[in-house]
Amino acid sequence: MIYFPKASGAVLLGALVLSLGACSYTYDLRAVMKRGQVIFEVASDSKSQPDCLRQIAVETDERTAISPAPGDDPTRTGYGTLWYDSVDYDDACANAFPIQYGANLQGRKQTDRGLVSPKPLKVGVVYVVSSTTGTTGYGGGRFILHANGRIENLRSQ
Repeated sequence: MIYFPKASGAVLLGALVLSLGACSYTYDLRAVMKRGQVIFEVASDSKSQPDCLRQIAVETDERTAISPAPGDDPTRTGYGTLWYDSVDYDDACANAFPIQYGANLQGRKQTDRGLVSPKPLKVGVVYVVSSTTGTTGYGGGRFILHANGRIENLRSQ
């Protein structure tokens, strides 16, 4: 057994926490309309420009209109998930940004997470998109579709 005096143990623990936190990163996602499709891309002004997309979700607070399709995780649709896809860490690099709403992520699906097939997006509803890249990269954004087909990206709350 190795003995660390209390002060040294605290320093060691602090260094460990800081080093783990330094491994993660965040980035902003933007929704854009291209050829009539909603596409998610990493904002050009994000500090990180990740690759290896492992997981993506689109959610809303308007839960009443979301009905699970066969094979959907009803818990996820119950709290407002319109689309959720996730693959194993080893297969993440088979997927990259930009990605179309509802696209099927390539690779072995994560078996411990319920998936949700894409549901139609509605005009005037605020949506939140979130993603995980690699093992510790986290992206997010908010957007709304307008009746004229324009997408407005909203500031994060």
